[in-house]
Amino acid sequence: MTGGSLCAYWHTPLPWMIGPLVAMAVCNFSGARLAAPPIGRELGQLMIAITLGLYFTPNVAREVVSHAGLLLSAAFLSIGVGYIASRVLVR
Repeated sequence: MTGGSLCAYWHTPLPWMIGPLVAMAVCNFSGARLAAPPIGRELGQLMIAITLGLYFTPNVAREVVSHAGLLLSAAFLSIGVGYIASRVLVR
């Protein structure tokens, strides 16, 4: 709650998503070992999916379809770059 409250006070984008992430990172880097609840990851993914779904209007769907080729190209390029980077890091 503290991280989200601080980010909301500072008017950062997505304060209730970024704040807890930053707070956990600070705690972990300072040596505190905090455990998340077992279902925490799934609930977080559900919250993000709902948040993104709220803005997925018919206009957005049309834009996604009109840019499908570019989006697929970017996805495959990302996979390729990730594969190459993983091969470099393995060595």
